[in-house]
Amino acid sequence: MDEYIPFDDIVRQYDPDYTGKVSIQAFLEIVDDVDALRLNPEAPLLDNEQRQSAQDFIKDNSEIVVSTSEIKNLFYELTGLDPDTLPVNKLALRENGVLPRKSVAKPQKISENRIKRKDMFYQDASYITPRKGSPLSHSTPLSMFRTKNEYGSNKGFSHINKENADDSLIQQLYERIELQAAELRSKDEQVKELNARNAKLLEELDSSEEACKSCYTQAKTWEKKFREALRDSKEYAAQLQTIHEEYEQQQAHIVRMEELIHAVEKERKTETDYMKKESLSEQKERGAFMESNMILEEKVAHLQLENEQLRLFFKEKAPQPFQNHPPYQNLKITFPSPFFHIPYIPKTETLNDSQFAAGLSLLASELESQKNLLKKFENLKKKSSKDFLSPSTILSNAFSKVSLPNSLILRVLFFSLLFIIGIHIFYFLFFHVATIQQWPFLFWLPSTKFDNRWSPT
Repeated sequence: MDEYIPFDDIVRQYDPDYTGKVSIQAFLEIVDDVDALRLNPEAPLLDNEQRQSAQDFIKDNSEIVVSTSEIKNLFYELTGLDPDTLPVNKLALRENGVLPRKSVAKPQKISENRIKRKDMFYQDASYITPRKGSPLSHSTPLSMFRTKNEYGSNKGFSHINKENADDSLIQQLYERIELQAAELRSKDEQVKELNARNAKLLEELDSSEEACKSCYTQAKTWEKKFREALRDSKEYAAQLQTIHEEYEQQQAHIVRMEELIHAVEKERKTETDYMKKESLSEQKERGAFMESNMILEEKVAHLQLENEQLRLFFKEKAPQPFQNHPPYQNLKITFPSPFFHIPYIPKTETLNDSQFAAGLSLLASELESQKNLLKKFENLKKKSSKDFLSPSTILSNAFSKVSLPNSLILRVLFFSLLFIIGIHIFYFLFFHVATIQQWPFLFWLPSTKFDNRWSPT
C-alpha cells in the first residue's frame, strides 16, 4: 500500500497553539521538510530563482498568517505538485518521527471522524450481538431456570417443592424471557442491516471523498491553466496595443499622402484646364484665320477675274505707242506678290487705273502675309501635339525668355549657379523618396539610421 508524506502533520508542527494557521515565514522550512521526506528526489522542489522570489515575497509580507489550505495552494503554484500525493521515504520518516498516511490522501479531520465512527460502531455491536452459547444474550447462562419437563426431574429444585413455590410464576418468567430473546434477535437483525447500510454509506463516503479530491486537483489544474491564459491574454493585449498604434501611424501617413496626391491632382487639373483653354483659344484663332483666309481667297479669285477682264479690256483699247517710247512689256510689282503680274500701263493711263492697281497690289501682299501666318499656326499645332510638354521644348522656351548676359564670365557663373541648384534639388527629392520608401541602399550609408515609424506590420 502506498504511503504519502503527512503534509498536514508537518504544517501542524509549526502551529504549537493549534490555531489552524501558521506564519508565512515558516513556508520555506515546510518545503525543506517535505523535500527531505520525498522518495527518490531527482531535483529540489524549488530552484534558486523560485526560492529567491519566495524569500523576497516573505520578506515584504512577513506579518501574514495563512491556513493549511493556503499553504497547500502556494506549494502547488510554486512546485506544480500536489502536496497530498507525494510518496514518502520510510527511512527518513522513521528518523524524523512523523507518521505516514496510507492509501489515498484525505483530510486528517475526516479520517479521524471516520475511524471514530467505525470504532463506536464495532464497540456497540459487541454488546448488542448475542452470544452463540446463550439464547438470552448474556455472558452468564441462567441455569436456575428450566423447562416444564425438567421441573420435576431436576434435583436442584427440590427445595422449591418443599417450600411450595408457584409454578405459574415460573412459567410466566420463562415466557417473558423467550419474548425478550425474540426481541433481541429481531434487534440483532436490525443492527446487522444497519451495519450493512453503514458500511455502504462509508464506501459512498470514501468514493465521494475520492471524487472531491479529484475535483480539487482538477480545479487546481484549471486554475493554473486559467492563470497561463490570463498571462497570454495580457501579452496579446500589449501586442494588440502596439499594432493599433502602428496602424494609427500608418493611417496618419496615408492621410498625408492622400492630401499630397490630392494637391498634385488639383494642380494637374488646373494645368490641364489651362491647356484646354489655350487649345480652345488656338482653335478659335485658327478657325478665324481659316475663315479670313477663305474670304481673302475669294477676294483674290474675284480680283484675278477682274484683273483678267481689265487686261483684256486694256489690250483691246490700248493706244499706239510713240516712236521714242519703249515697247509694250509686262512689269512685275516691286512688293512681293507671287500670284499674278500686272501689265505695264503707259503714262497716258488715268488716275483711277493707278489707284486700282495700287489697291490690287496691297490686297495681294495682305493675302501673302495671311498665308504665311496660317503656315506658322499649322506648324505650331503639329509641334504642340507631340513635344509641347517635352523637356527640350520647356528648356528652349525658358532660355528664350531668359535674357543671358553678354559677358562670358557672367554666363559661366550663371550656368554654375543653375547646376548647383539642380544638384541640391535632385539630392533632396531622391533621398526624401528613398527615405519614405526605405530603399535598401540607405542602410549602407554610415550616417543613415533605419526609420521604422512607417514600417508595415
